[in-house]
Amino acid sequence: MEYAIETFNLTREFHVRRWRNVSFWDFPDNPGSFFQRLFYSLSGRGSTPLRITAVDNVNFTVRRGEIMGLLGPNGSGKSTLLKLLACLILPSKGTASILGYDIVKEPSRAIEQVNFVPGLLTGGIWISNRLSARQNLEHYANLFRLSRADVDRALELSGLADRADERAATFSSGMIARLMLAIGLLRNTPVFLMDEPTAGIDPQGAKEIRQYLKDHLCKRLGITILMATHNVSEAQDLFDRVCIMNKGRIIAIDTVQNLIRSISEVETIRIDAKNINQDLIKRLERIDGVDRVAIMFQDPQEARGTIRIHTKDHREVLPRAIDLSIKEYDLKIEFVEISQPDLEDVFINLTGSALE
Repeated sequence: MEYAIETFNLTREFHVRRWRNVSFWDFPDNPGSFFQRLFYSLSGRGSTPLRITAVDNVNFTVRRGEIMGLLGPNGSGKSTLLKLLACLILPSKGTASILGYDIVKEPSRAIEQVNFVPGLLTGGIWISNRLSARQNLEHYANLFRLSRADVDRALELSGLADRADERAATFSSGMIARLMLAIGLLRNTPVFLMDEPTAGIDPQGAKEIRQYLKDHLCKRLGITILMATHNVSEAQDLFDRVCIMNKGRIIAIDTVQNLIRSISEVETIRIDAKNINQDLIKRLERIDGVDRVAIMFQDPQEARGTIRIHTKDHREVLPRAIDLSIKEYDLKIEFVEISQPDLEDVFINLTGSALE
């Protein structure tokens, strides 16, 4: 079988009901929704249903032994897509197959093929703060009928061996992220589904983890990895192919090199500054020779962030952009760089907005 993962018009919708300015999630498979609807119905108070499509008719394939990335901003549907493939939630329509097993018709067989590794925000419920790192891992090792050697290996790989006997309650967010990764590394399955596993981990630790994923899991063991991220440098270093998502849809899928090559004529002017405002962005967009302008805020209070300007001739555009920014908008420029495009620029070119 060539493909480890195939999706067929995979779609997931969520329903939100609004009542007196209060919203609650109305999951079709959540029994609590029945009682909430019953209360509002019997009380005579109306509600307005809203439909949110988190994953919208997604079709793609992942080859065996490939490491593919899902790249997109928060809210683009990456985590929902991974949960669908891990059989943690059901699709509203469409389906997918994991090594030939249909996630709707054969969920128990499909689940056996995958290992879901959650991110820092969604995976915290997996961990007991009362237990040490080793005890947390031993709990899951017992569930999966794994050995003490598997626990030791996971602790070593995640960089927790030296703090294995400390309670999780004393861990920083980065250490918690490592512990969740260790739980995911306990068992080897043919397919790994990973939701931003390096988020919150220091750069050196994240680099070591990426090296392990690529060299050991993929190249040595032949494991297929589908991993979500919004980290451009991580995507460029790690993935064989990248699937770019936005608003629940796949808008591009190819190798990193081909995606960047598709906008090879674009030059990027990067300006790090304070006092950025939306009116300035609109004025920059009207400069002759400017194709697109996107902004990423790092500190909203100081209006500090990065402006990325796409152009085919930076020599013509840069002096005008700097003159406008300083003279009319009192922009406090800290750094200016002219660079070749990367995946961030591919996303901006496709959507008109930045990833983060």
